[in-house]
Amino acid sequence: MFRVGDTISVGSNTGTVMEIGIRTTKINDGSGIVIALRNSAISNVTNRTKLDSFANVDVNVTVGEDLPYIENMLKRELPVITERQPMILDGPFYRGPVNLTETTMTLRVVAPCSEKNRAALERNLKREMRILFTRHDISPYQLQFEHEDEAKPDKAKEAEDARELQEADSFVESQDETLSKLKGESNEE
Repeated sequence: MFRVGDTISVGSNTGTVMEIGIRTTKINDGSGIVIALRNSAISNVTNRTKLDSFANVDVNVTVGEDLPYIENMLKRELPVITERQPMILDGPFYRGPVNLTETTMTLRVVAPCSEKNRAALERNLKREMRILFTRHDISPYQLQFEHEDEAKPDKAKEAEDARELQEADSFVESQDETLSKLKGESNEE
């Protein structure tokens, strides 16, 4: 069973229930598309609102990168991401390589979250992974341009990195708030 506001999956369609009518149920797929489902055709409904979900992020790295180095870096850094991302219920967890080609390996990180926060958390985790892999000079995310004076001591560089990240976080949050105001919704997606 489901009601208005629940996130459901029916067949290949997933979205938030907007309206339940006599003949149809309307769901919003999260990208602004409204899907009308005939009530007589609705079966095998999964109500995702009542279940925890997982935000999945796949990161492609060059096969030549040192996998133990990356895994040790993730061991140190994933707890920091937990502190920065309050939507994470537990973790995030490194699941290992999920794909391997001649040139790249795909590493997966997952984090349990509520279904209503899944899309937003996936975006946030992608950003976190990009920042993390860039800071650790992991291919293909190495820094392409140096924007800071290389003569700075390590402590000064760390403070500058923290300030830069805080400024970037503020910008991203302001963009999310602005978009939410335009859409007339809360920061759930």
